[in-house]
Amino acid sequence: HSIQVNCEKHIRLISPMNVQNQIIGYISFIYRSTDHNFKDEMNFLQRAANSISLCYLNEKSSLEAIENMKAYFFEQLLQQQYTSKSNMIYRSYLLQIDLNEDFYIGSLRITKKSVPIRDSIMINKVIQSFTVYLEMHQIPIFITEFQEEVTFLFPKIEKTQEILRNILKHLKRTFKNHEFRIGLSRAI
Repeated sequence: HSIQVNCEKHIRLISPMNVQNQIIGYISFIYRSTDHNFKDEMNFLQRAANSISLCYLNEKSSLEAIENMKAYFFEQLLQQQYTSKSNMIYRSYLLQIDLNEDFYIGSLRITKKSVPIRDSIMINKVIQSFTVYLEMHQIPIFITEFQEEVTFLFPKIEKTQEILRNILKHLKRTFKNHEFRIGLSRAI
């Protein structure tokens, strides 16, 4: 719910934006006047925070659905469950990866104190972090958990080794108690 913070020279109205019981941010109004009833503004602020939260949740759900479709398609590729090469290439193109271009197949190993991680919740968090990092750098990827490994299809680009080193640094910063190793095929 919204709160009012009374300061010496202004009043600040603050409302948290909640998504799935987590605060993802705050929306705030600042007023110079301190002698006003802000009930209507508080209600508006709360409605605005709720609207923003719903938009965020909708976008998050859409992105998760797309990532799930990519993972399912990639699993089909790995298991060679496709009807024709042209159909496979067309579907990959719709998912923003051109299989006519060179690419790598990679594997990400996650360990904690040299013991492989099998916890699917942890693996999904790592996959999400890996994917978001690459999306921020506008690099398309197919990634999934396949046969108890994180497997990914990565386009052949100019700075592949540097990007993978940066991903490892990112994962090590994000998941401090875990170790990560990436294995990469020759370009296919």
